[in-house]
Amino acid sequence: MPHRALILRIIPYSDSSRIVKCLVDGKGLQSFFIRTSKKTGAGGHIQTGRFIEYTTSEKSTGIRSIKESRQDSALGTNQLNPDSFGVMVILLWNY
Repeated sequence: MPHRALILRIIPYSDSSRIVKCLVDGKGLQSFFIRTSKKTGAGGHIQTGRFIEYTTSEKSTGIRSIKESRQDSALGTNQLNPDSFGVMVILLWNY
């Protein structure tokens, strides 16, 4: 079952992987490991301010990885302006 999240921050981990901090629907702030392409601009929907749907896999070390992800289909191509993060977090937290 896919989960929904808002990407708040992307931290480079290596050339082909990132740590993604997200506000997850019903679970609050979560961090995930994700592999990305080494090609410039190939990240597509993995950008700060994007709403995504994703599935995870659990590693033996307890680190959750995003196995599959795509732009959240319920929201179309909407992207949140980074200046609006504070307001959005407060609204989602109180929801």
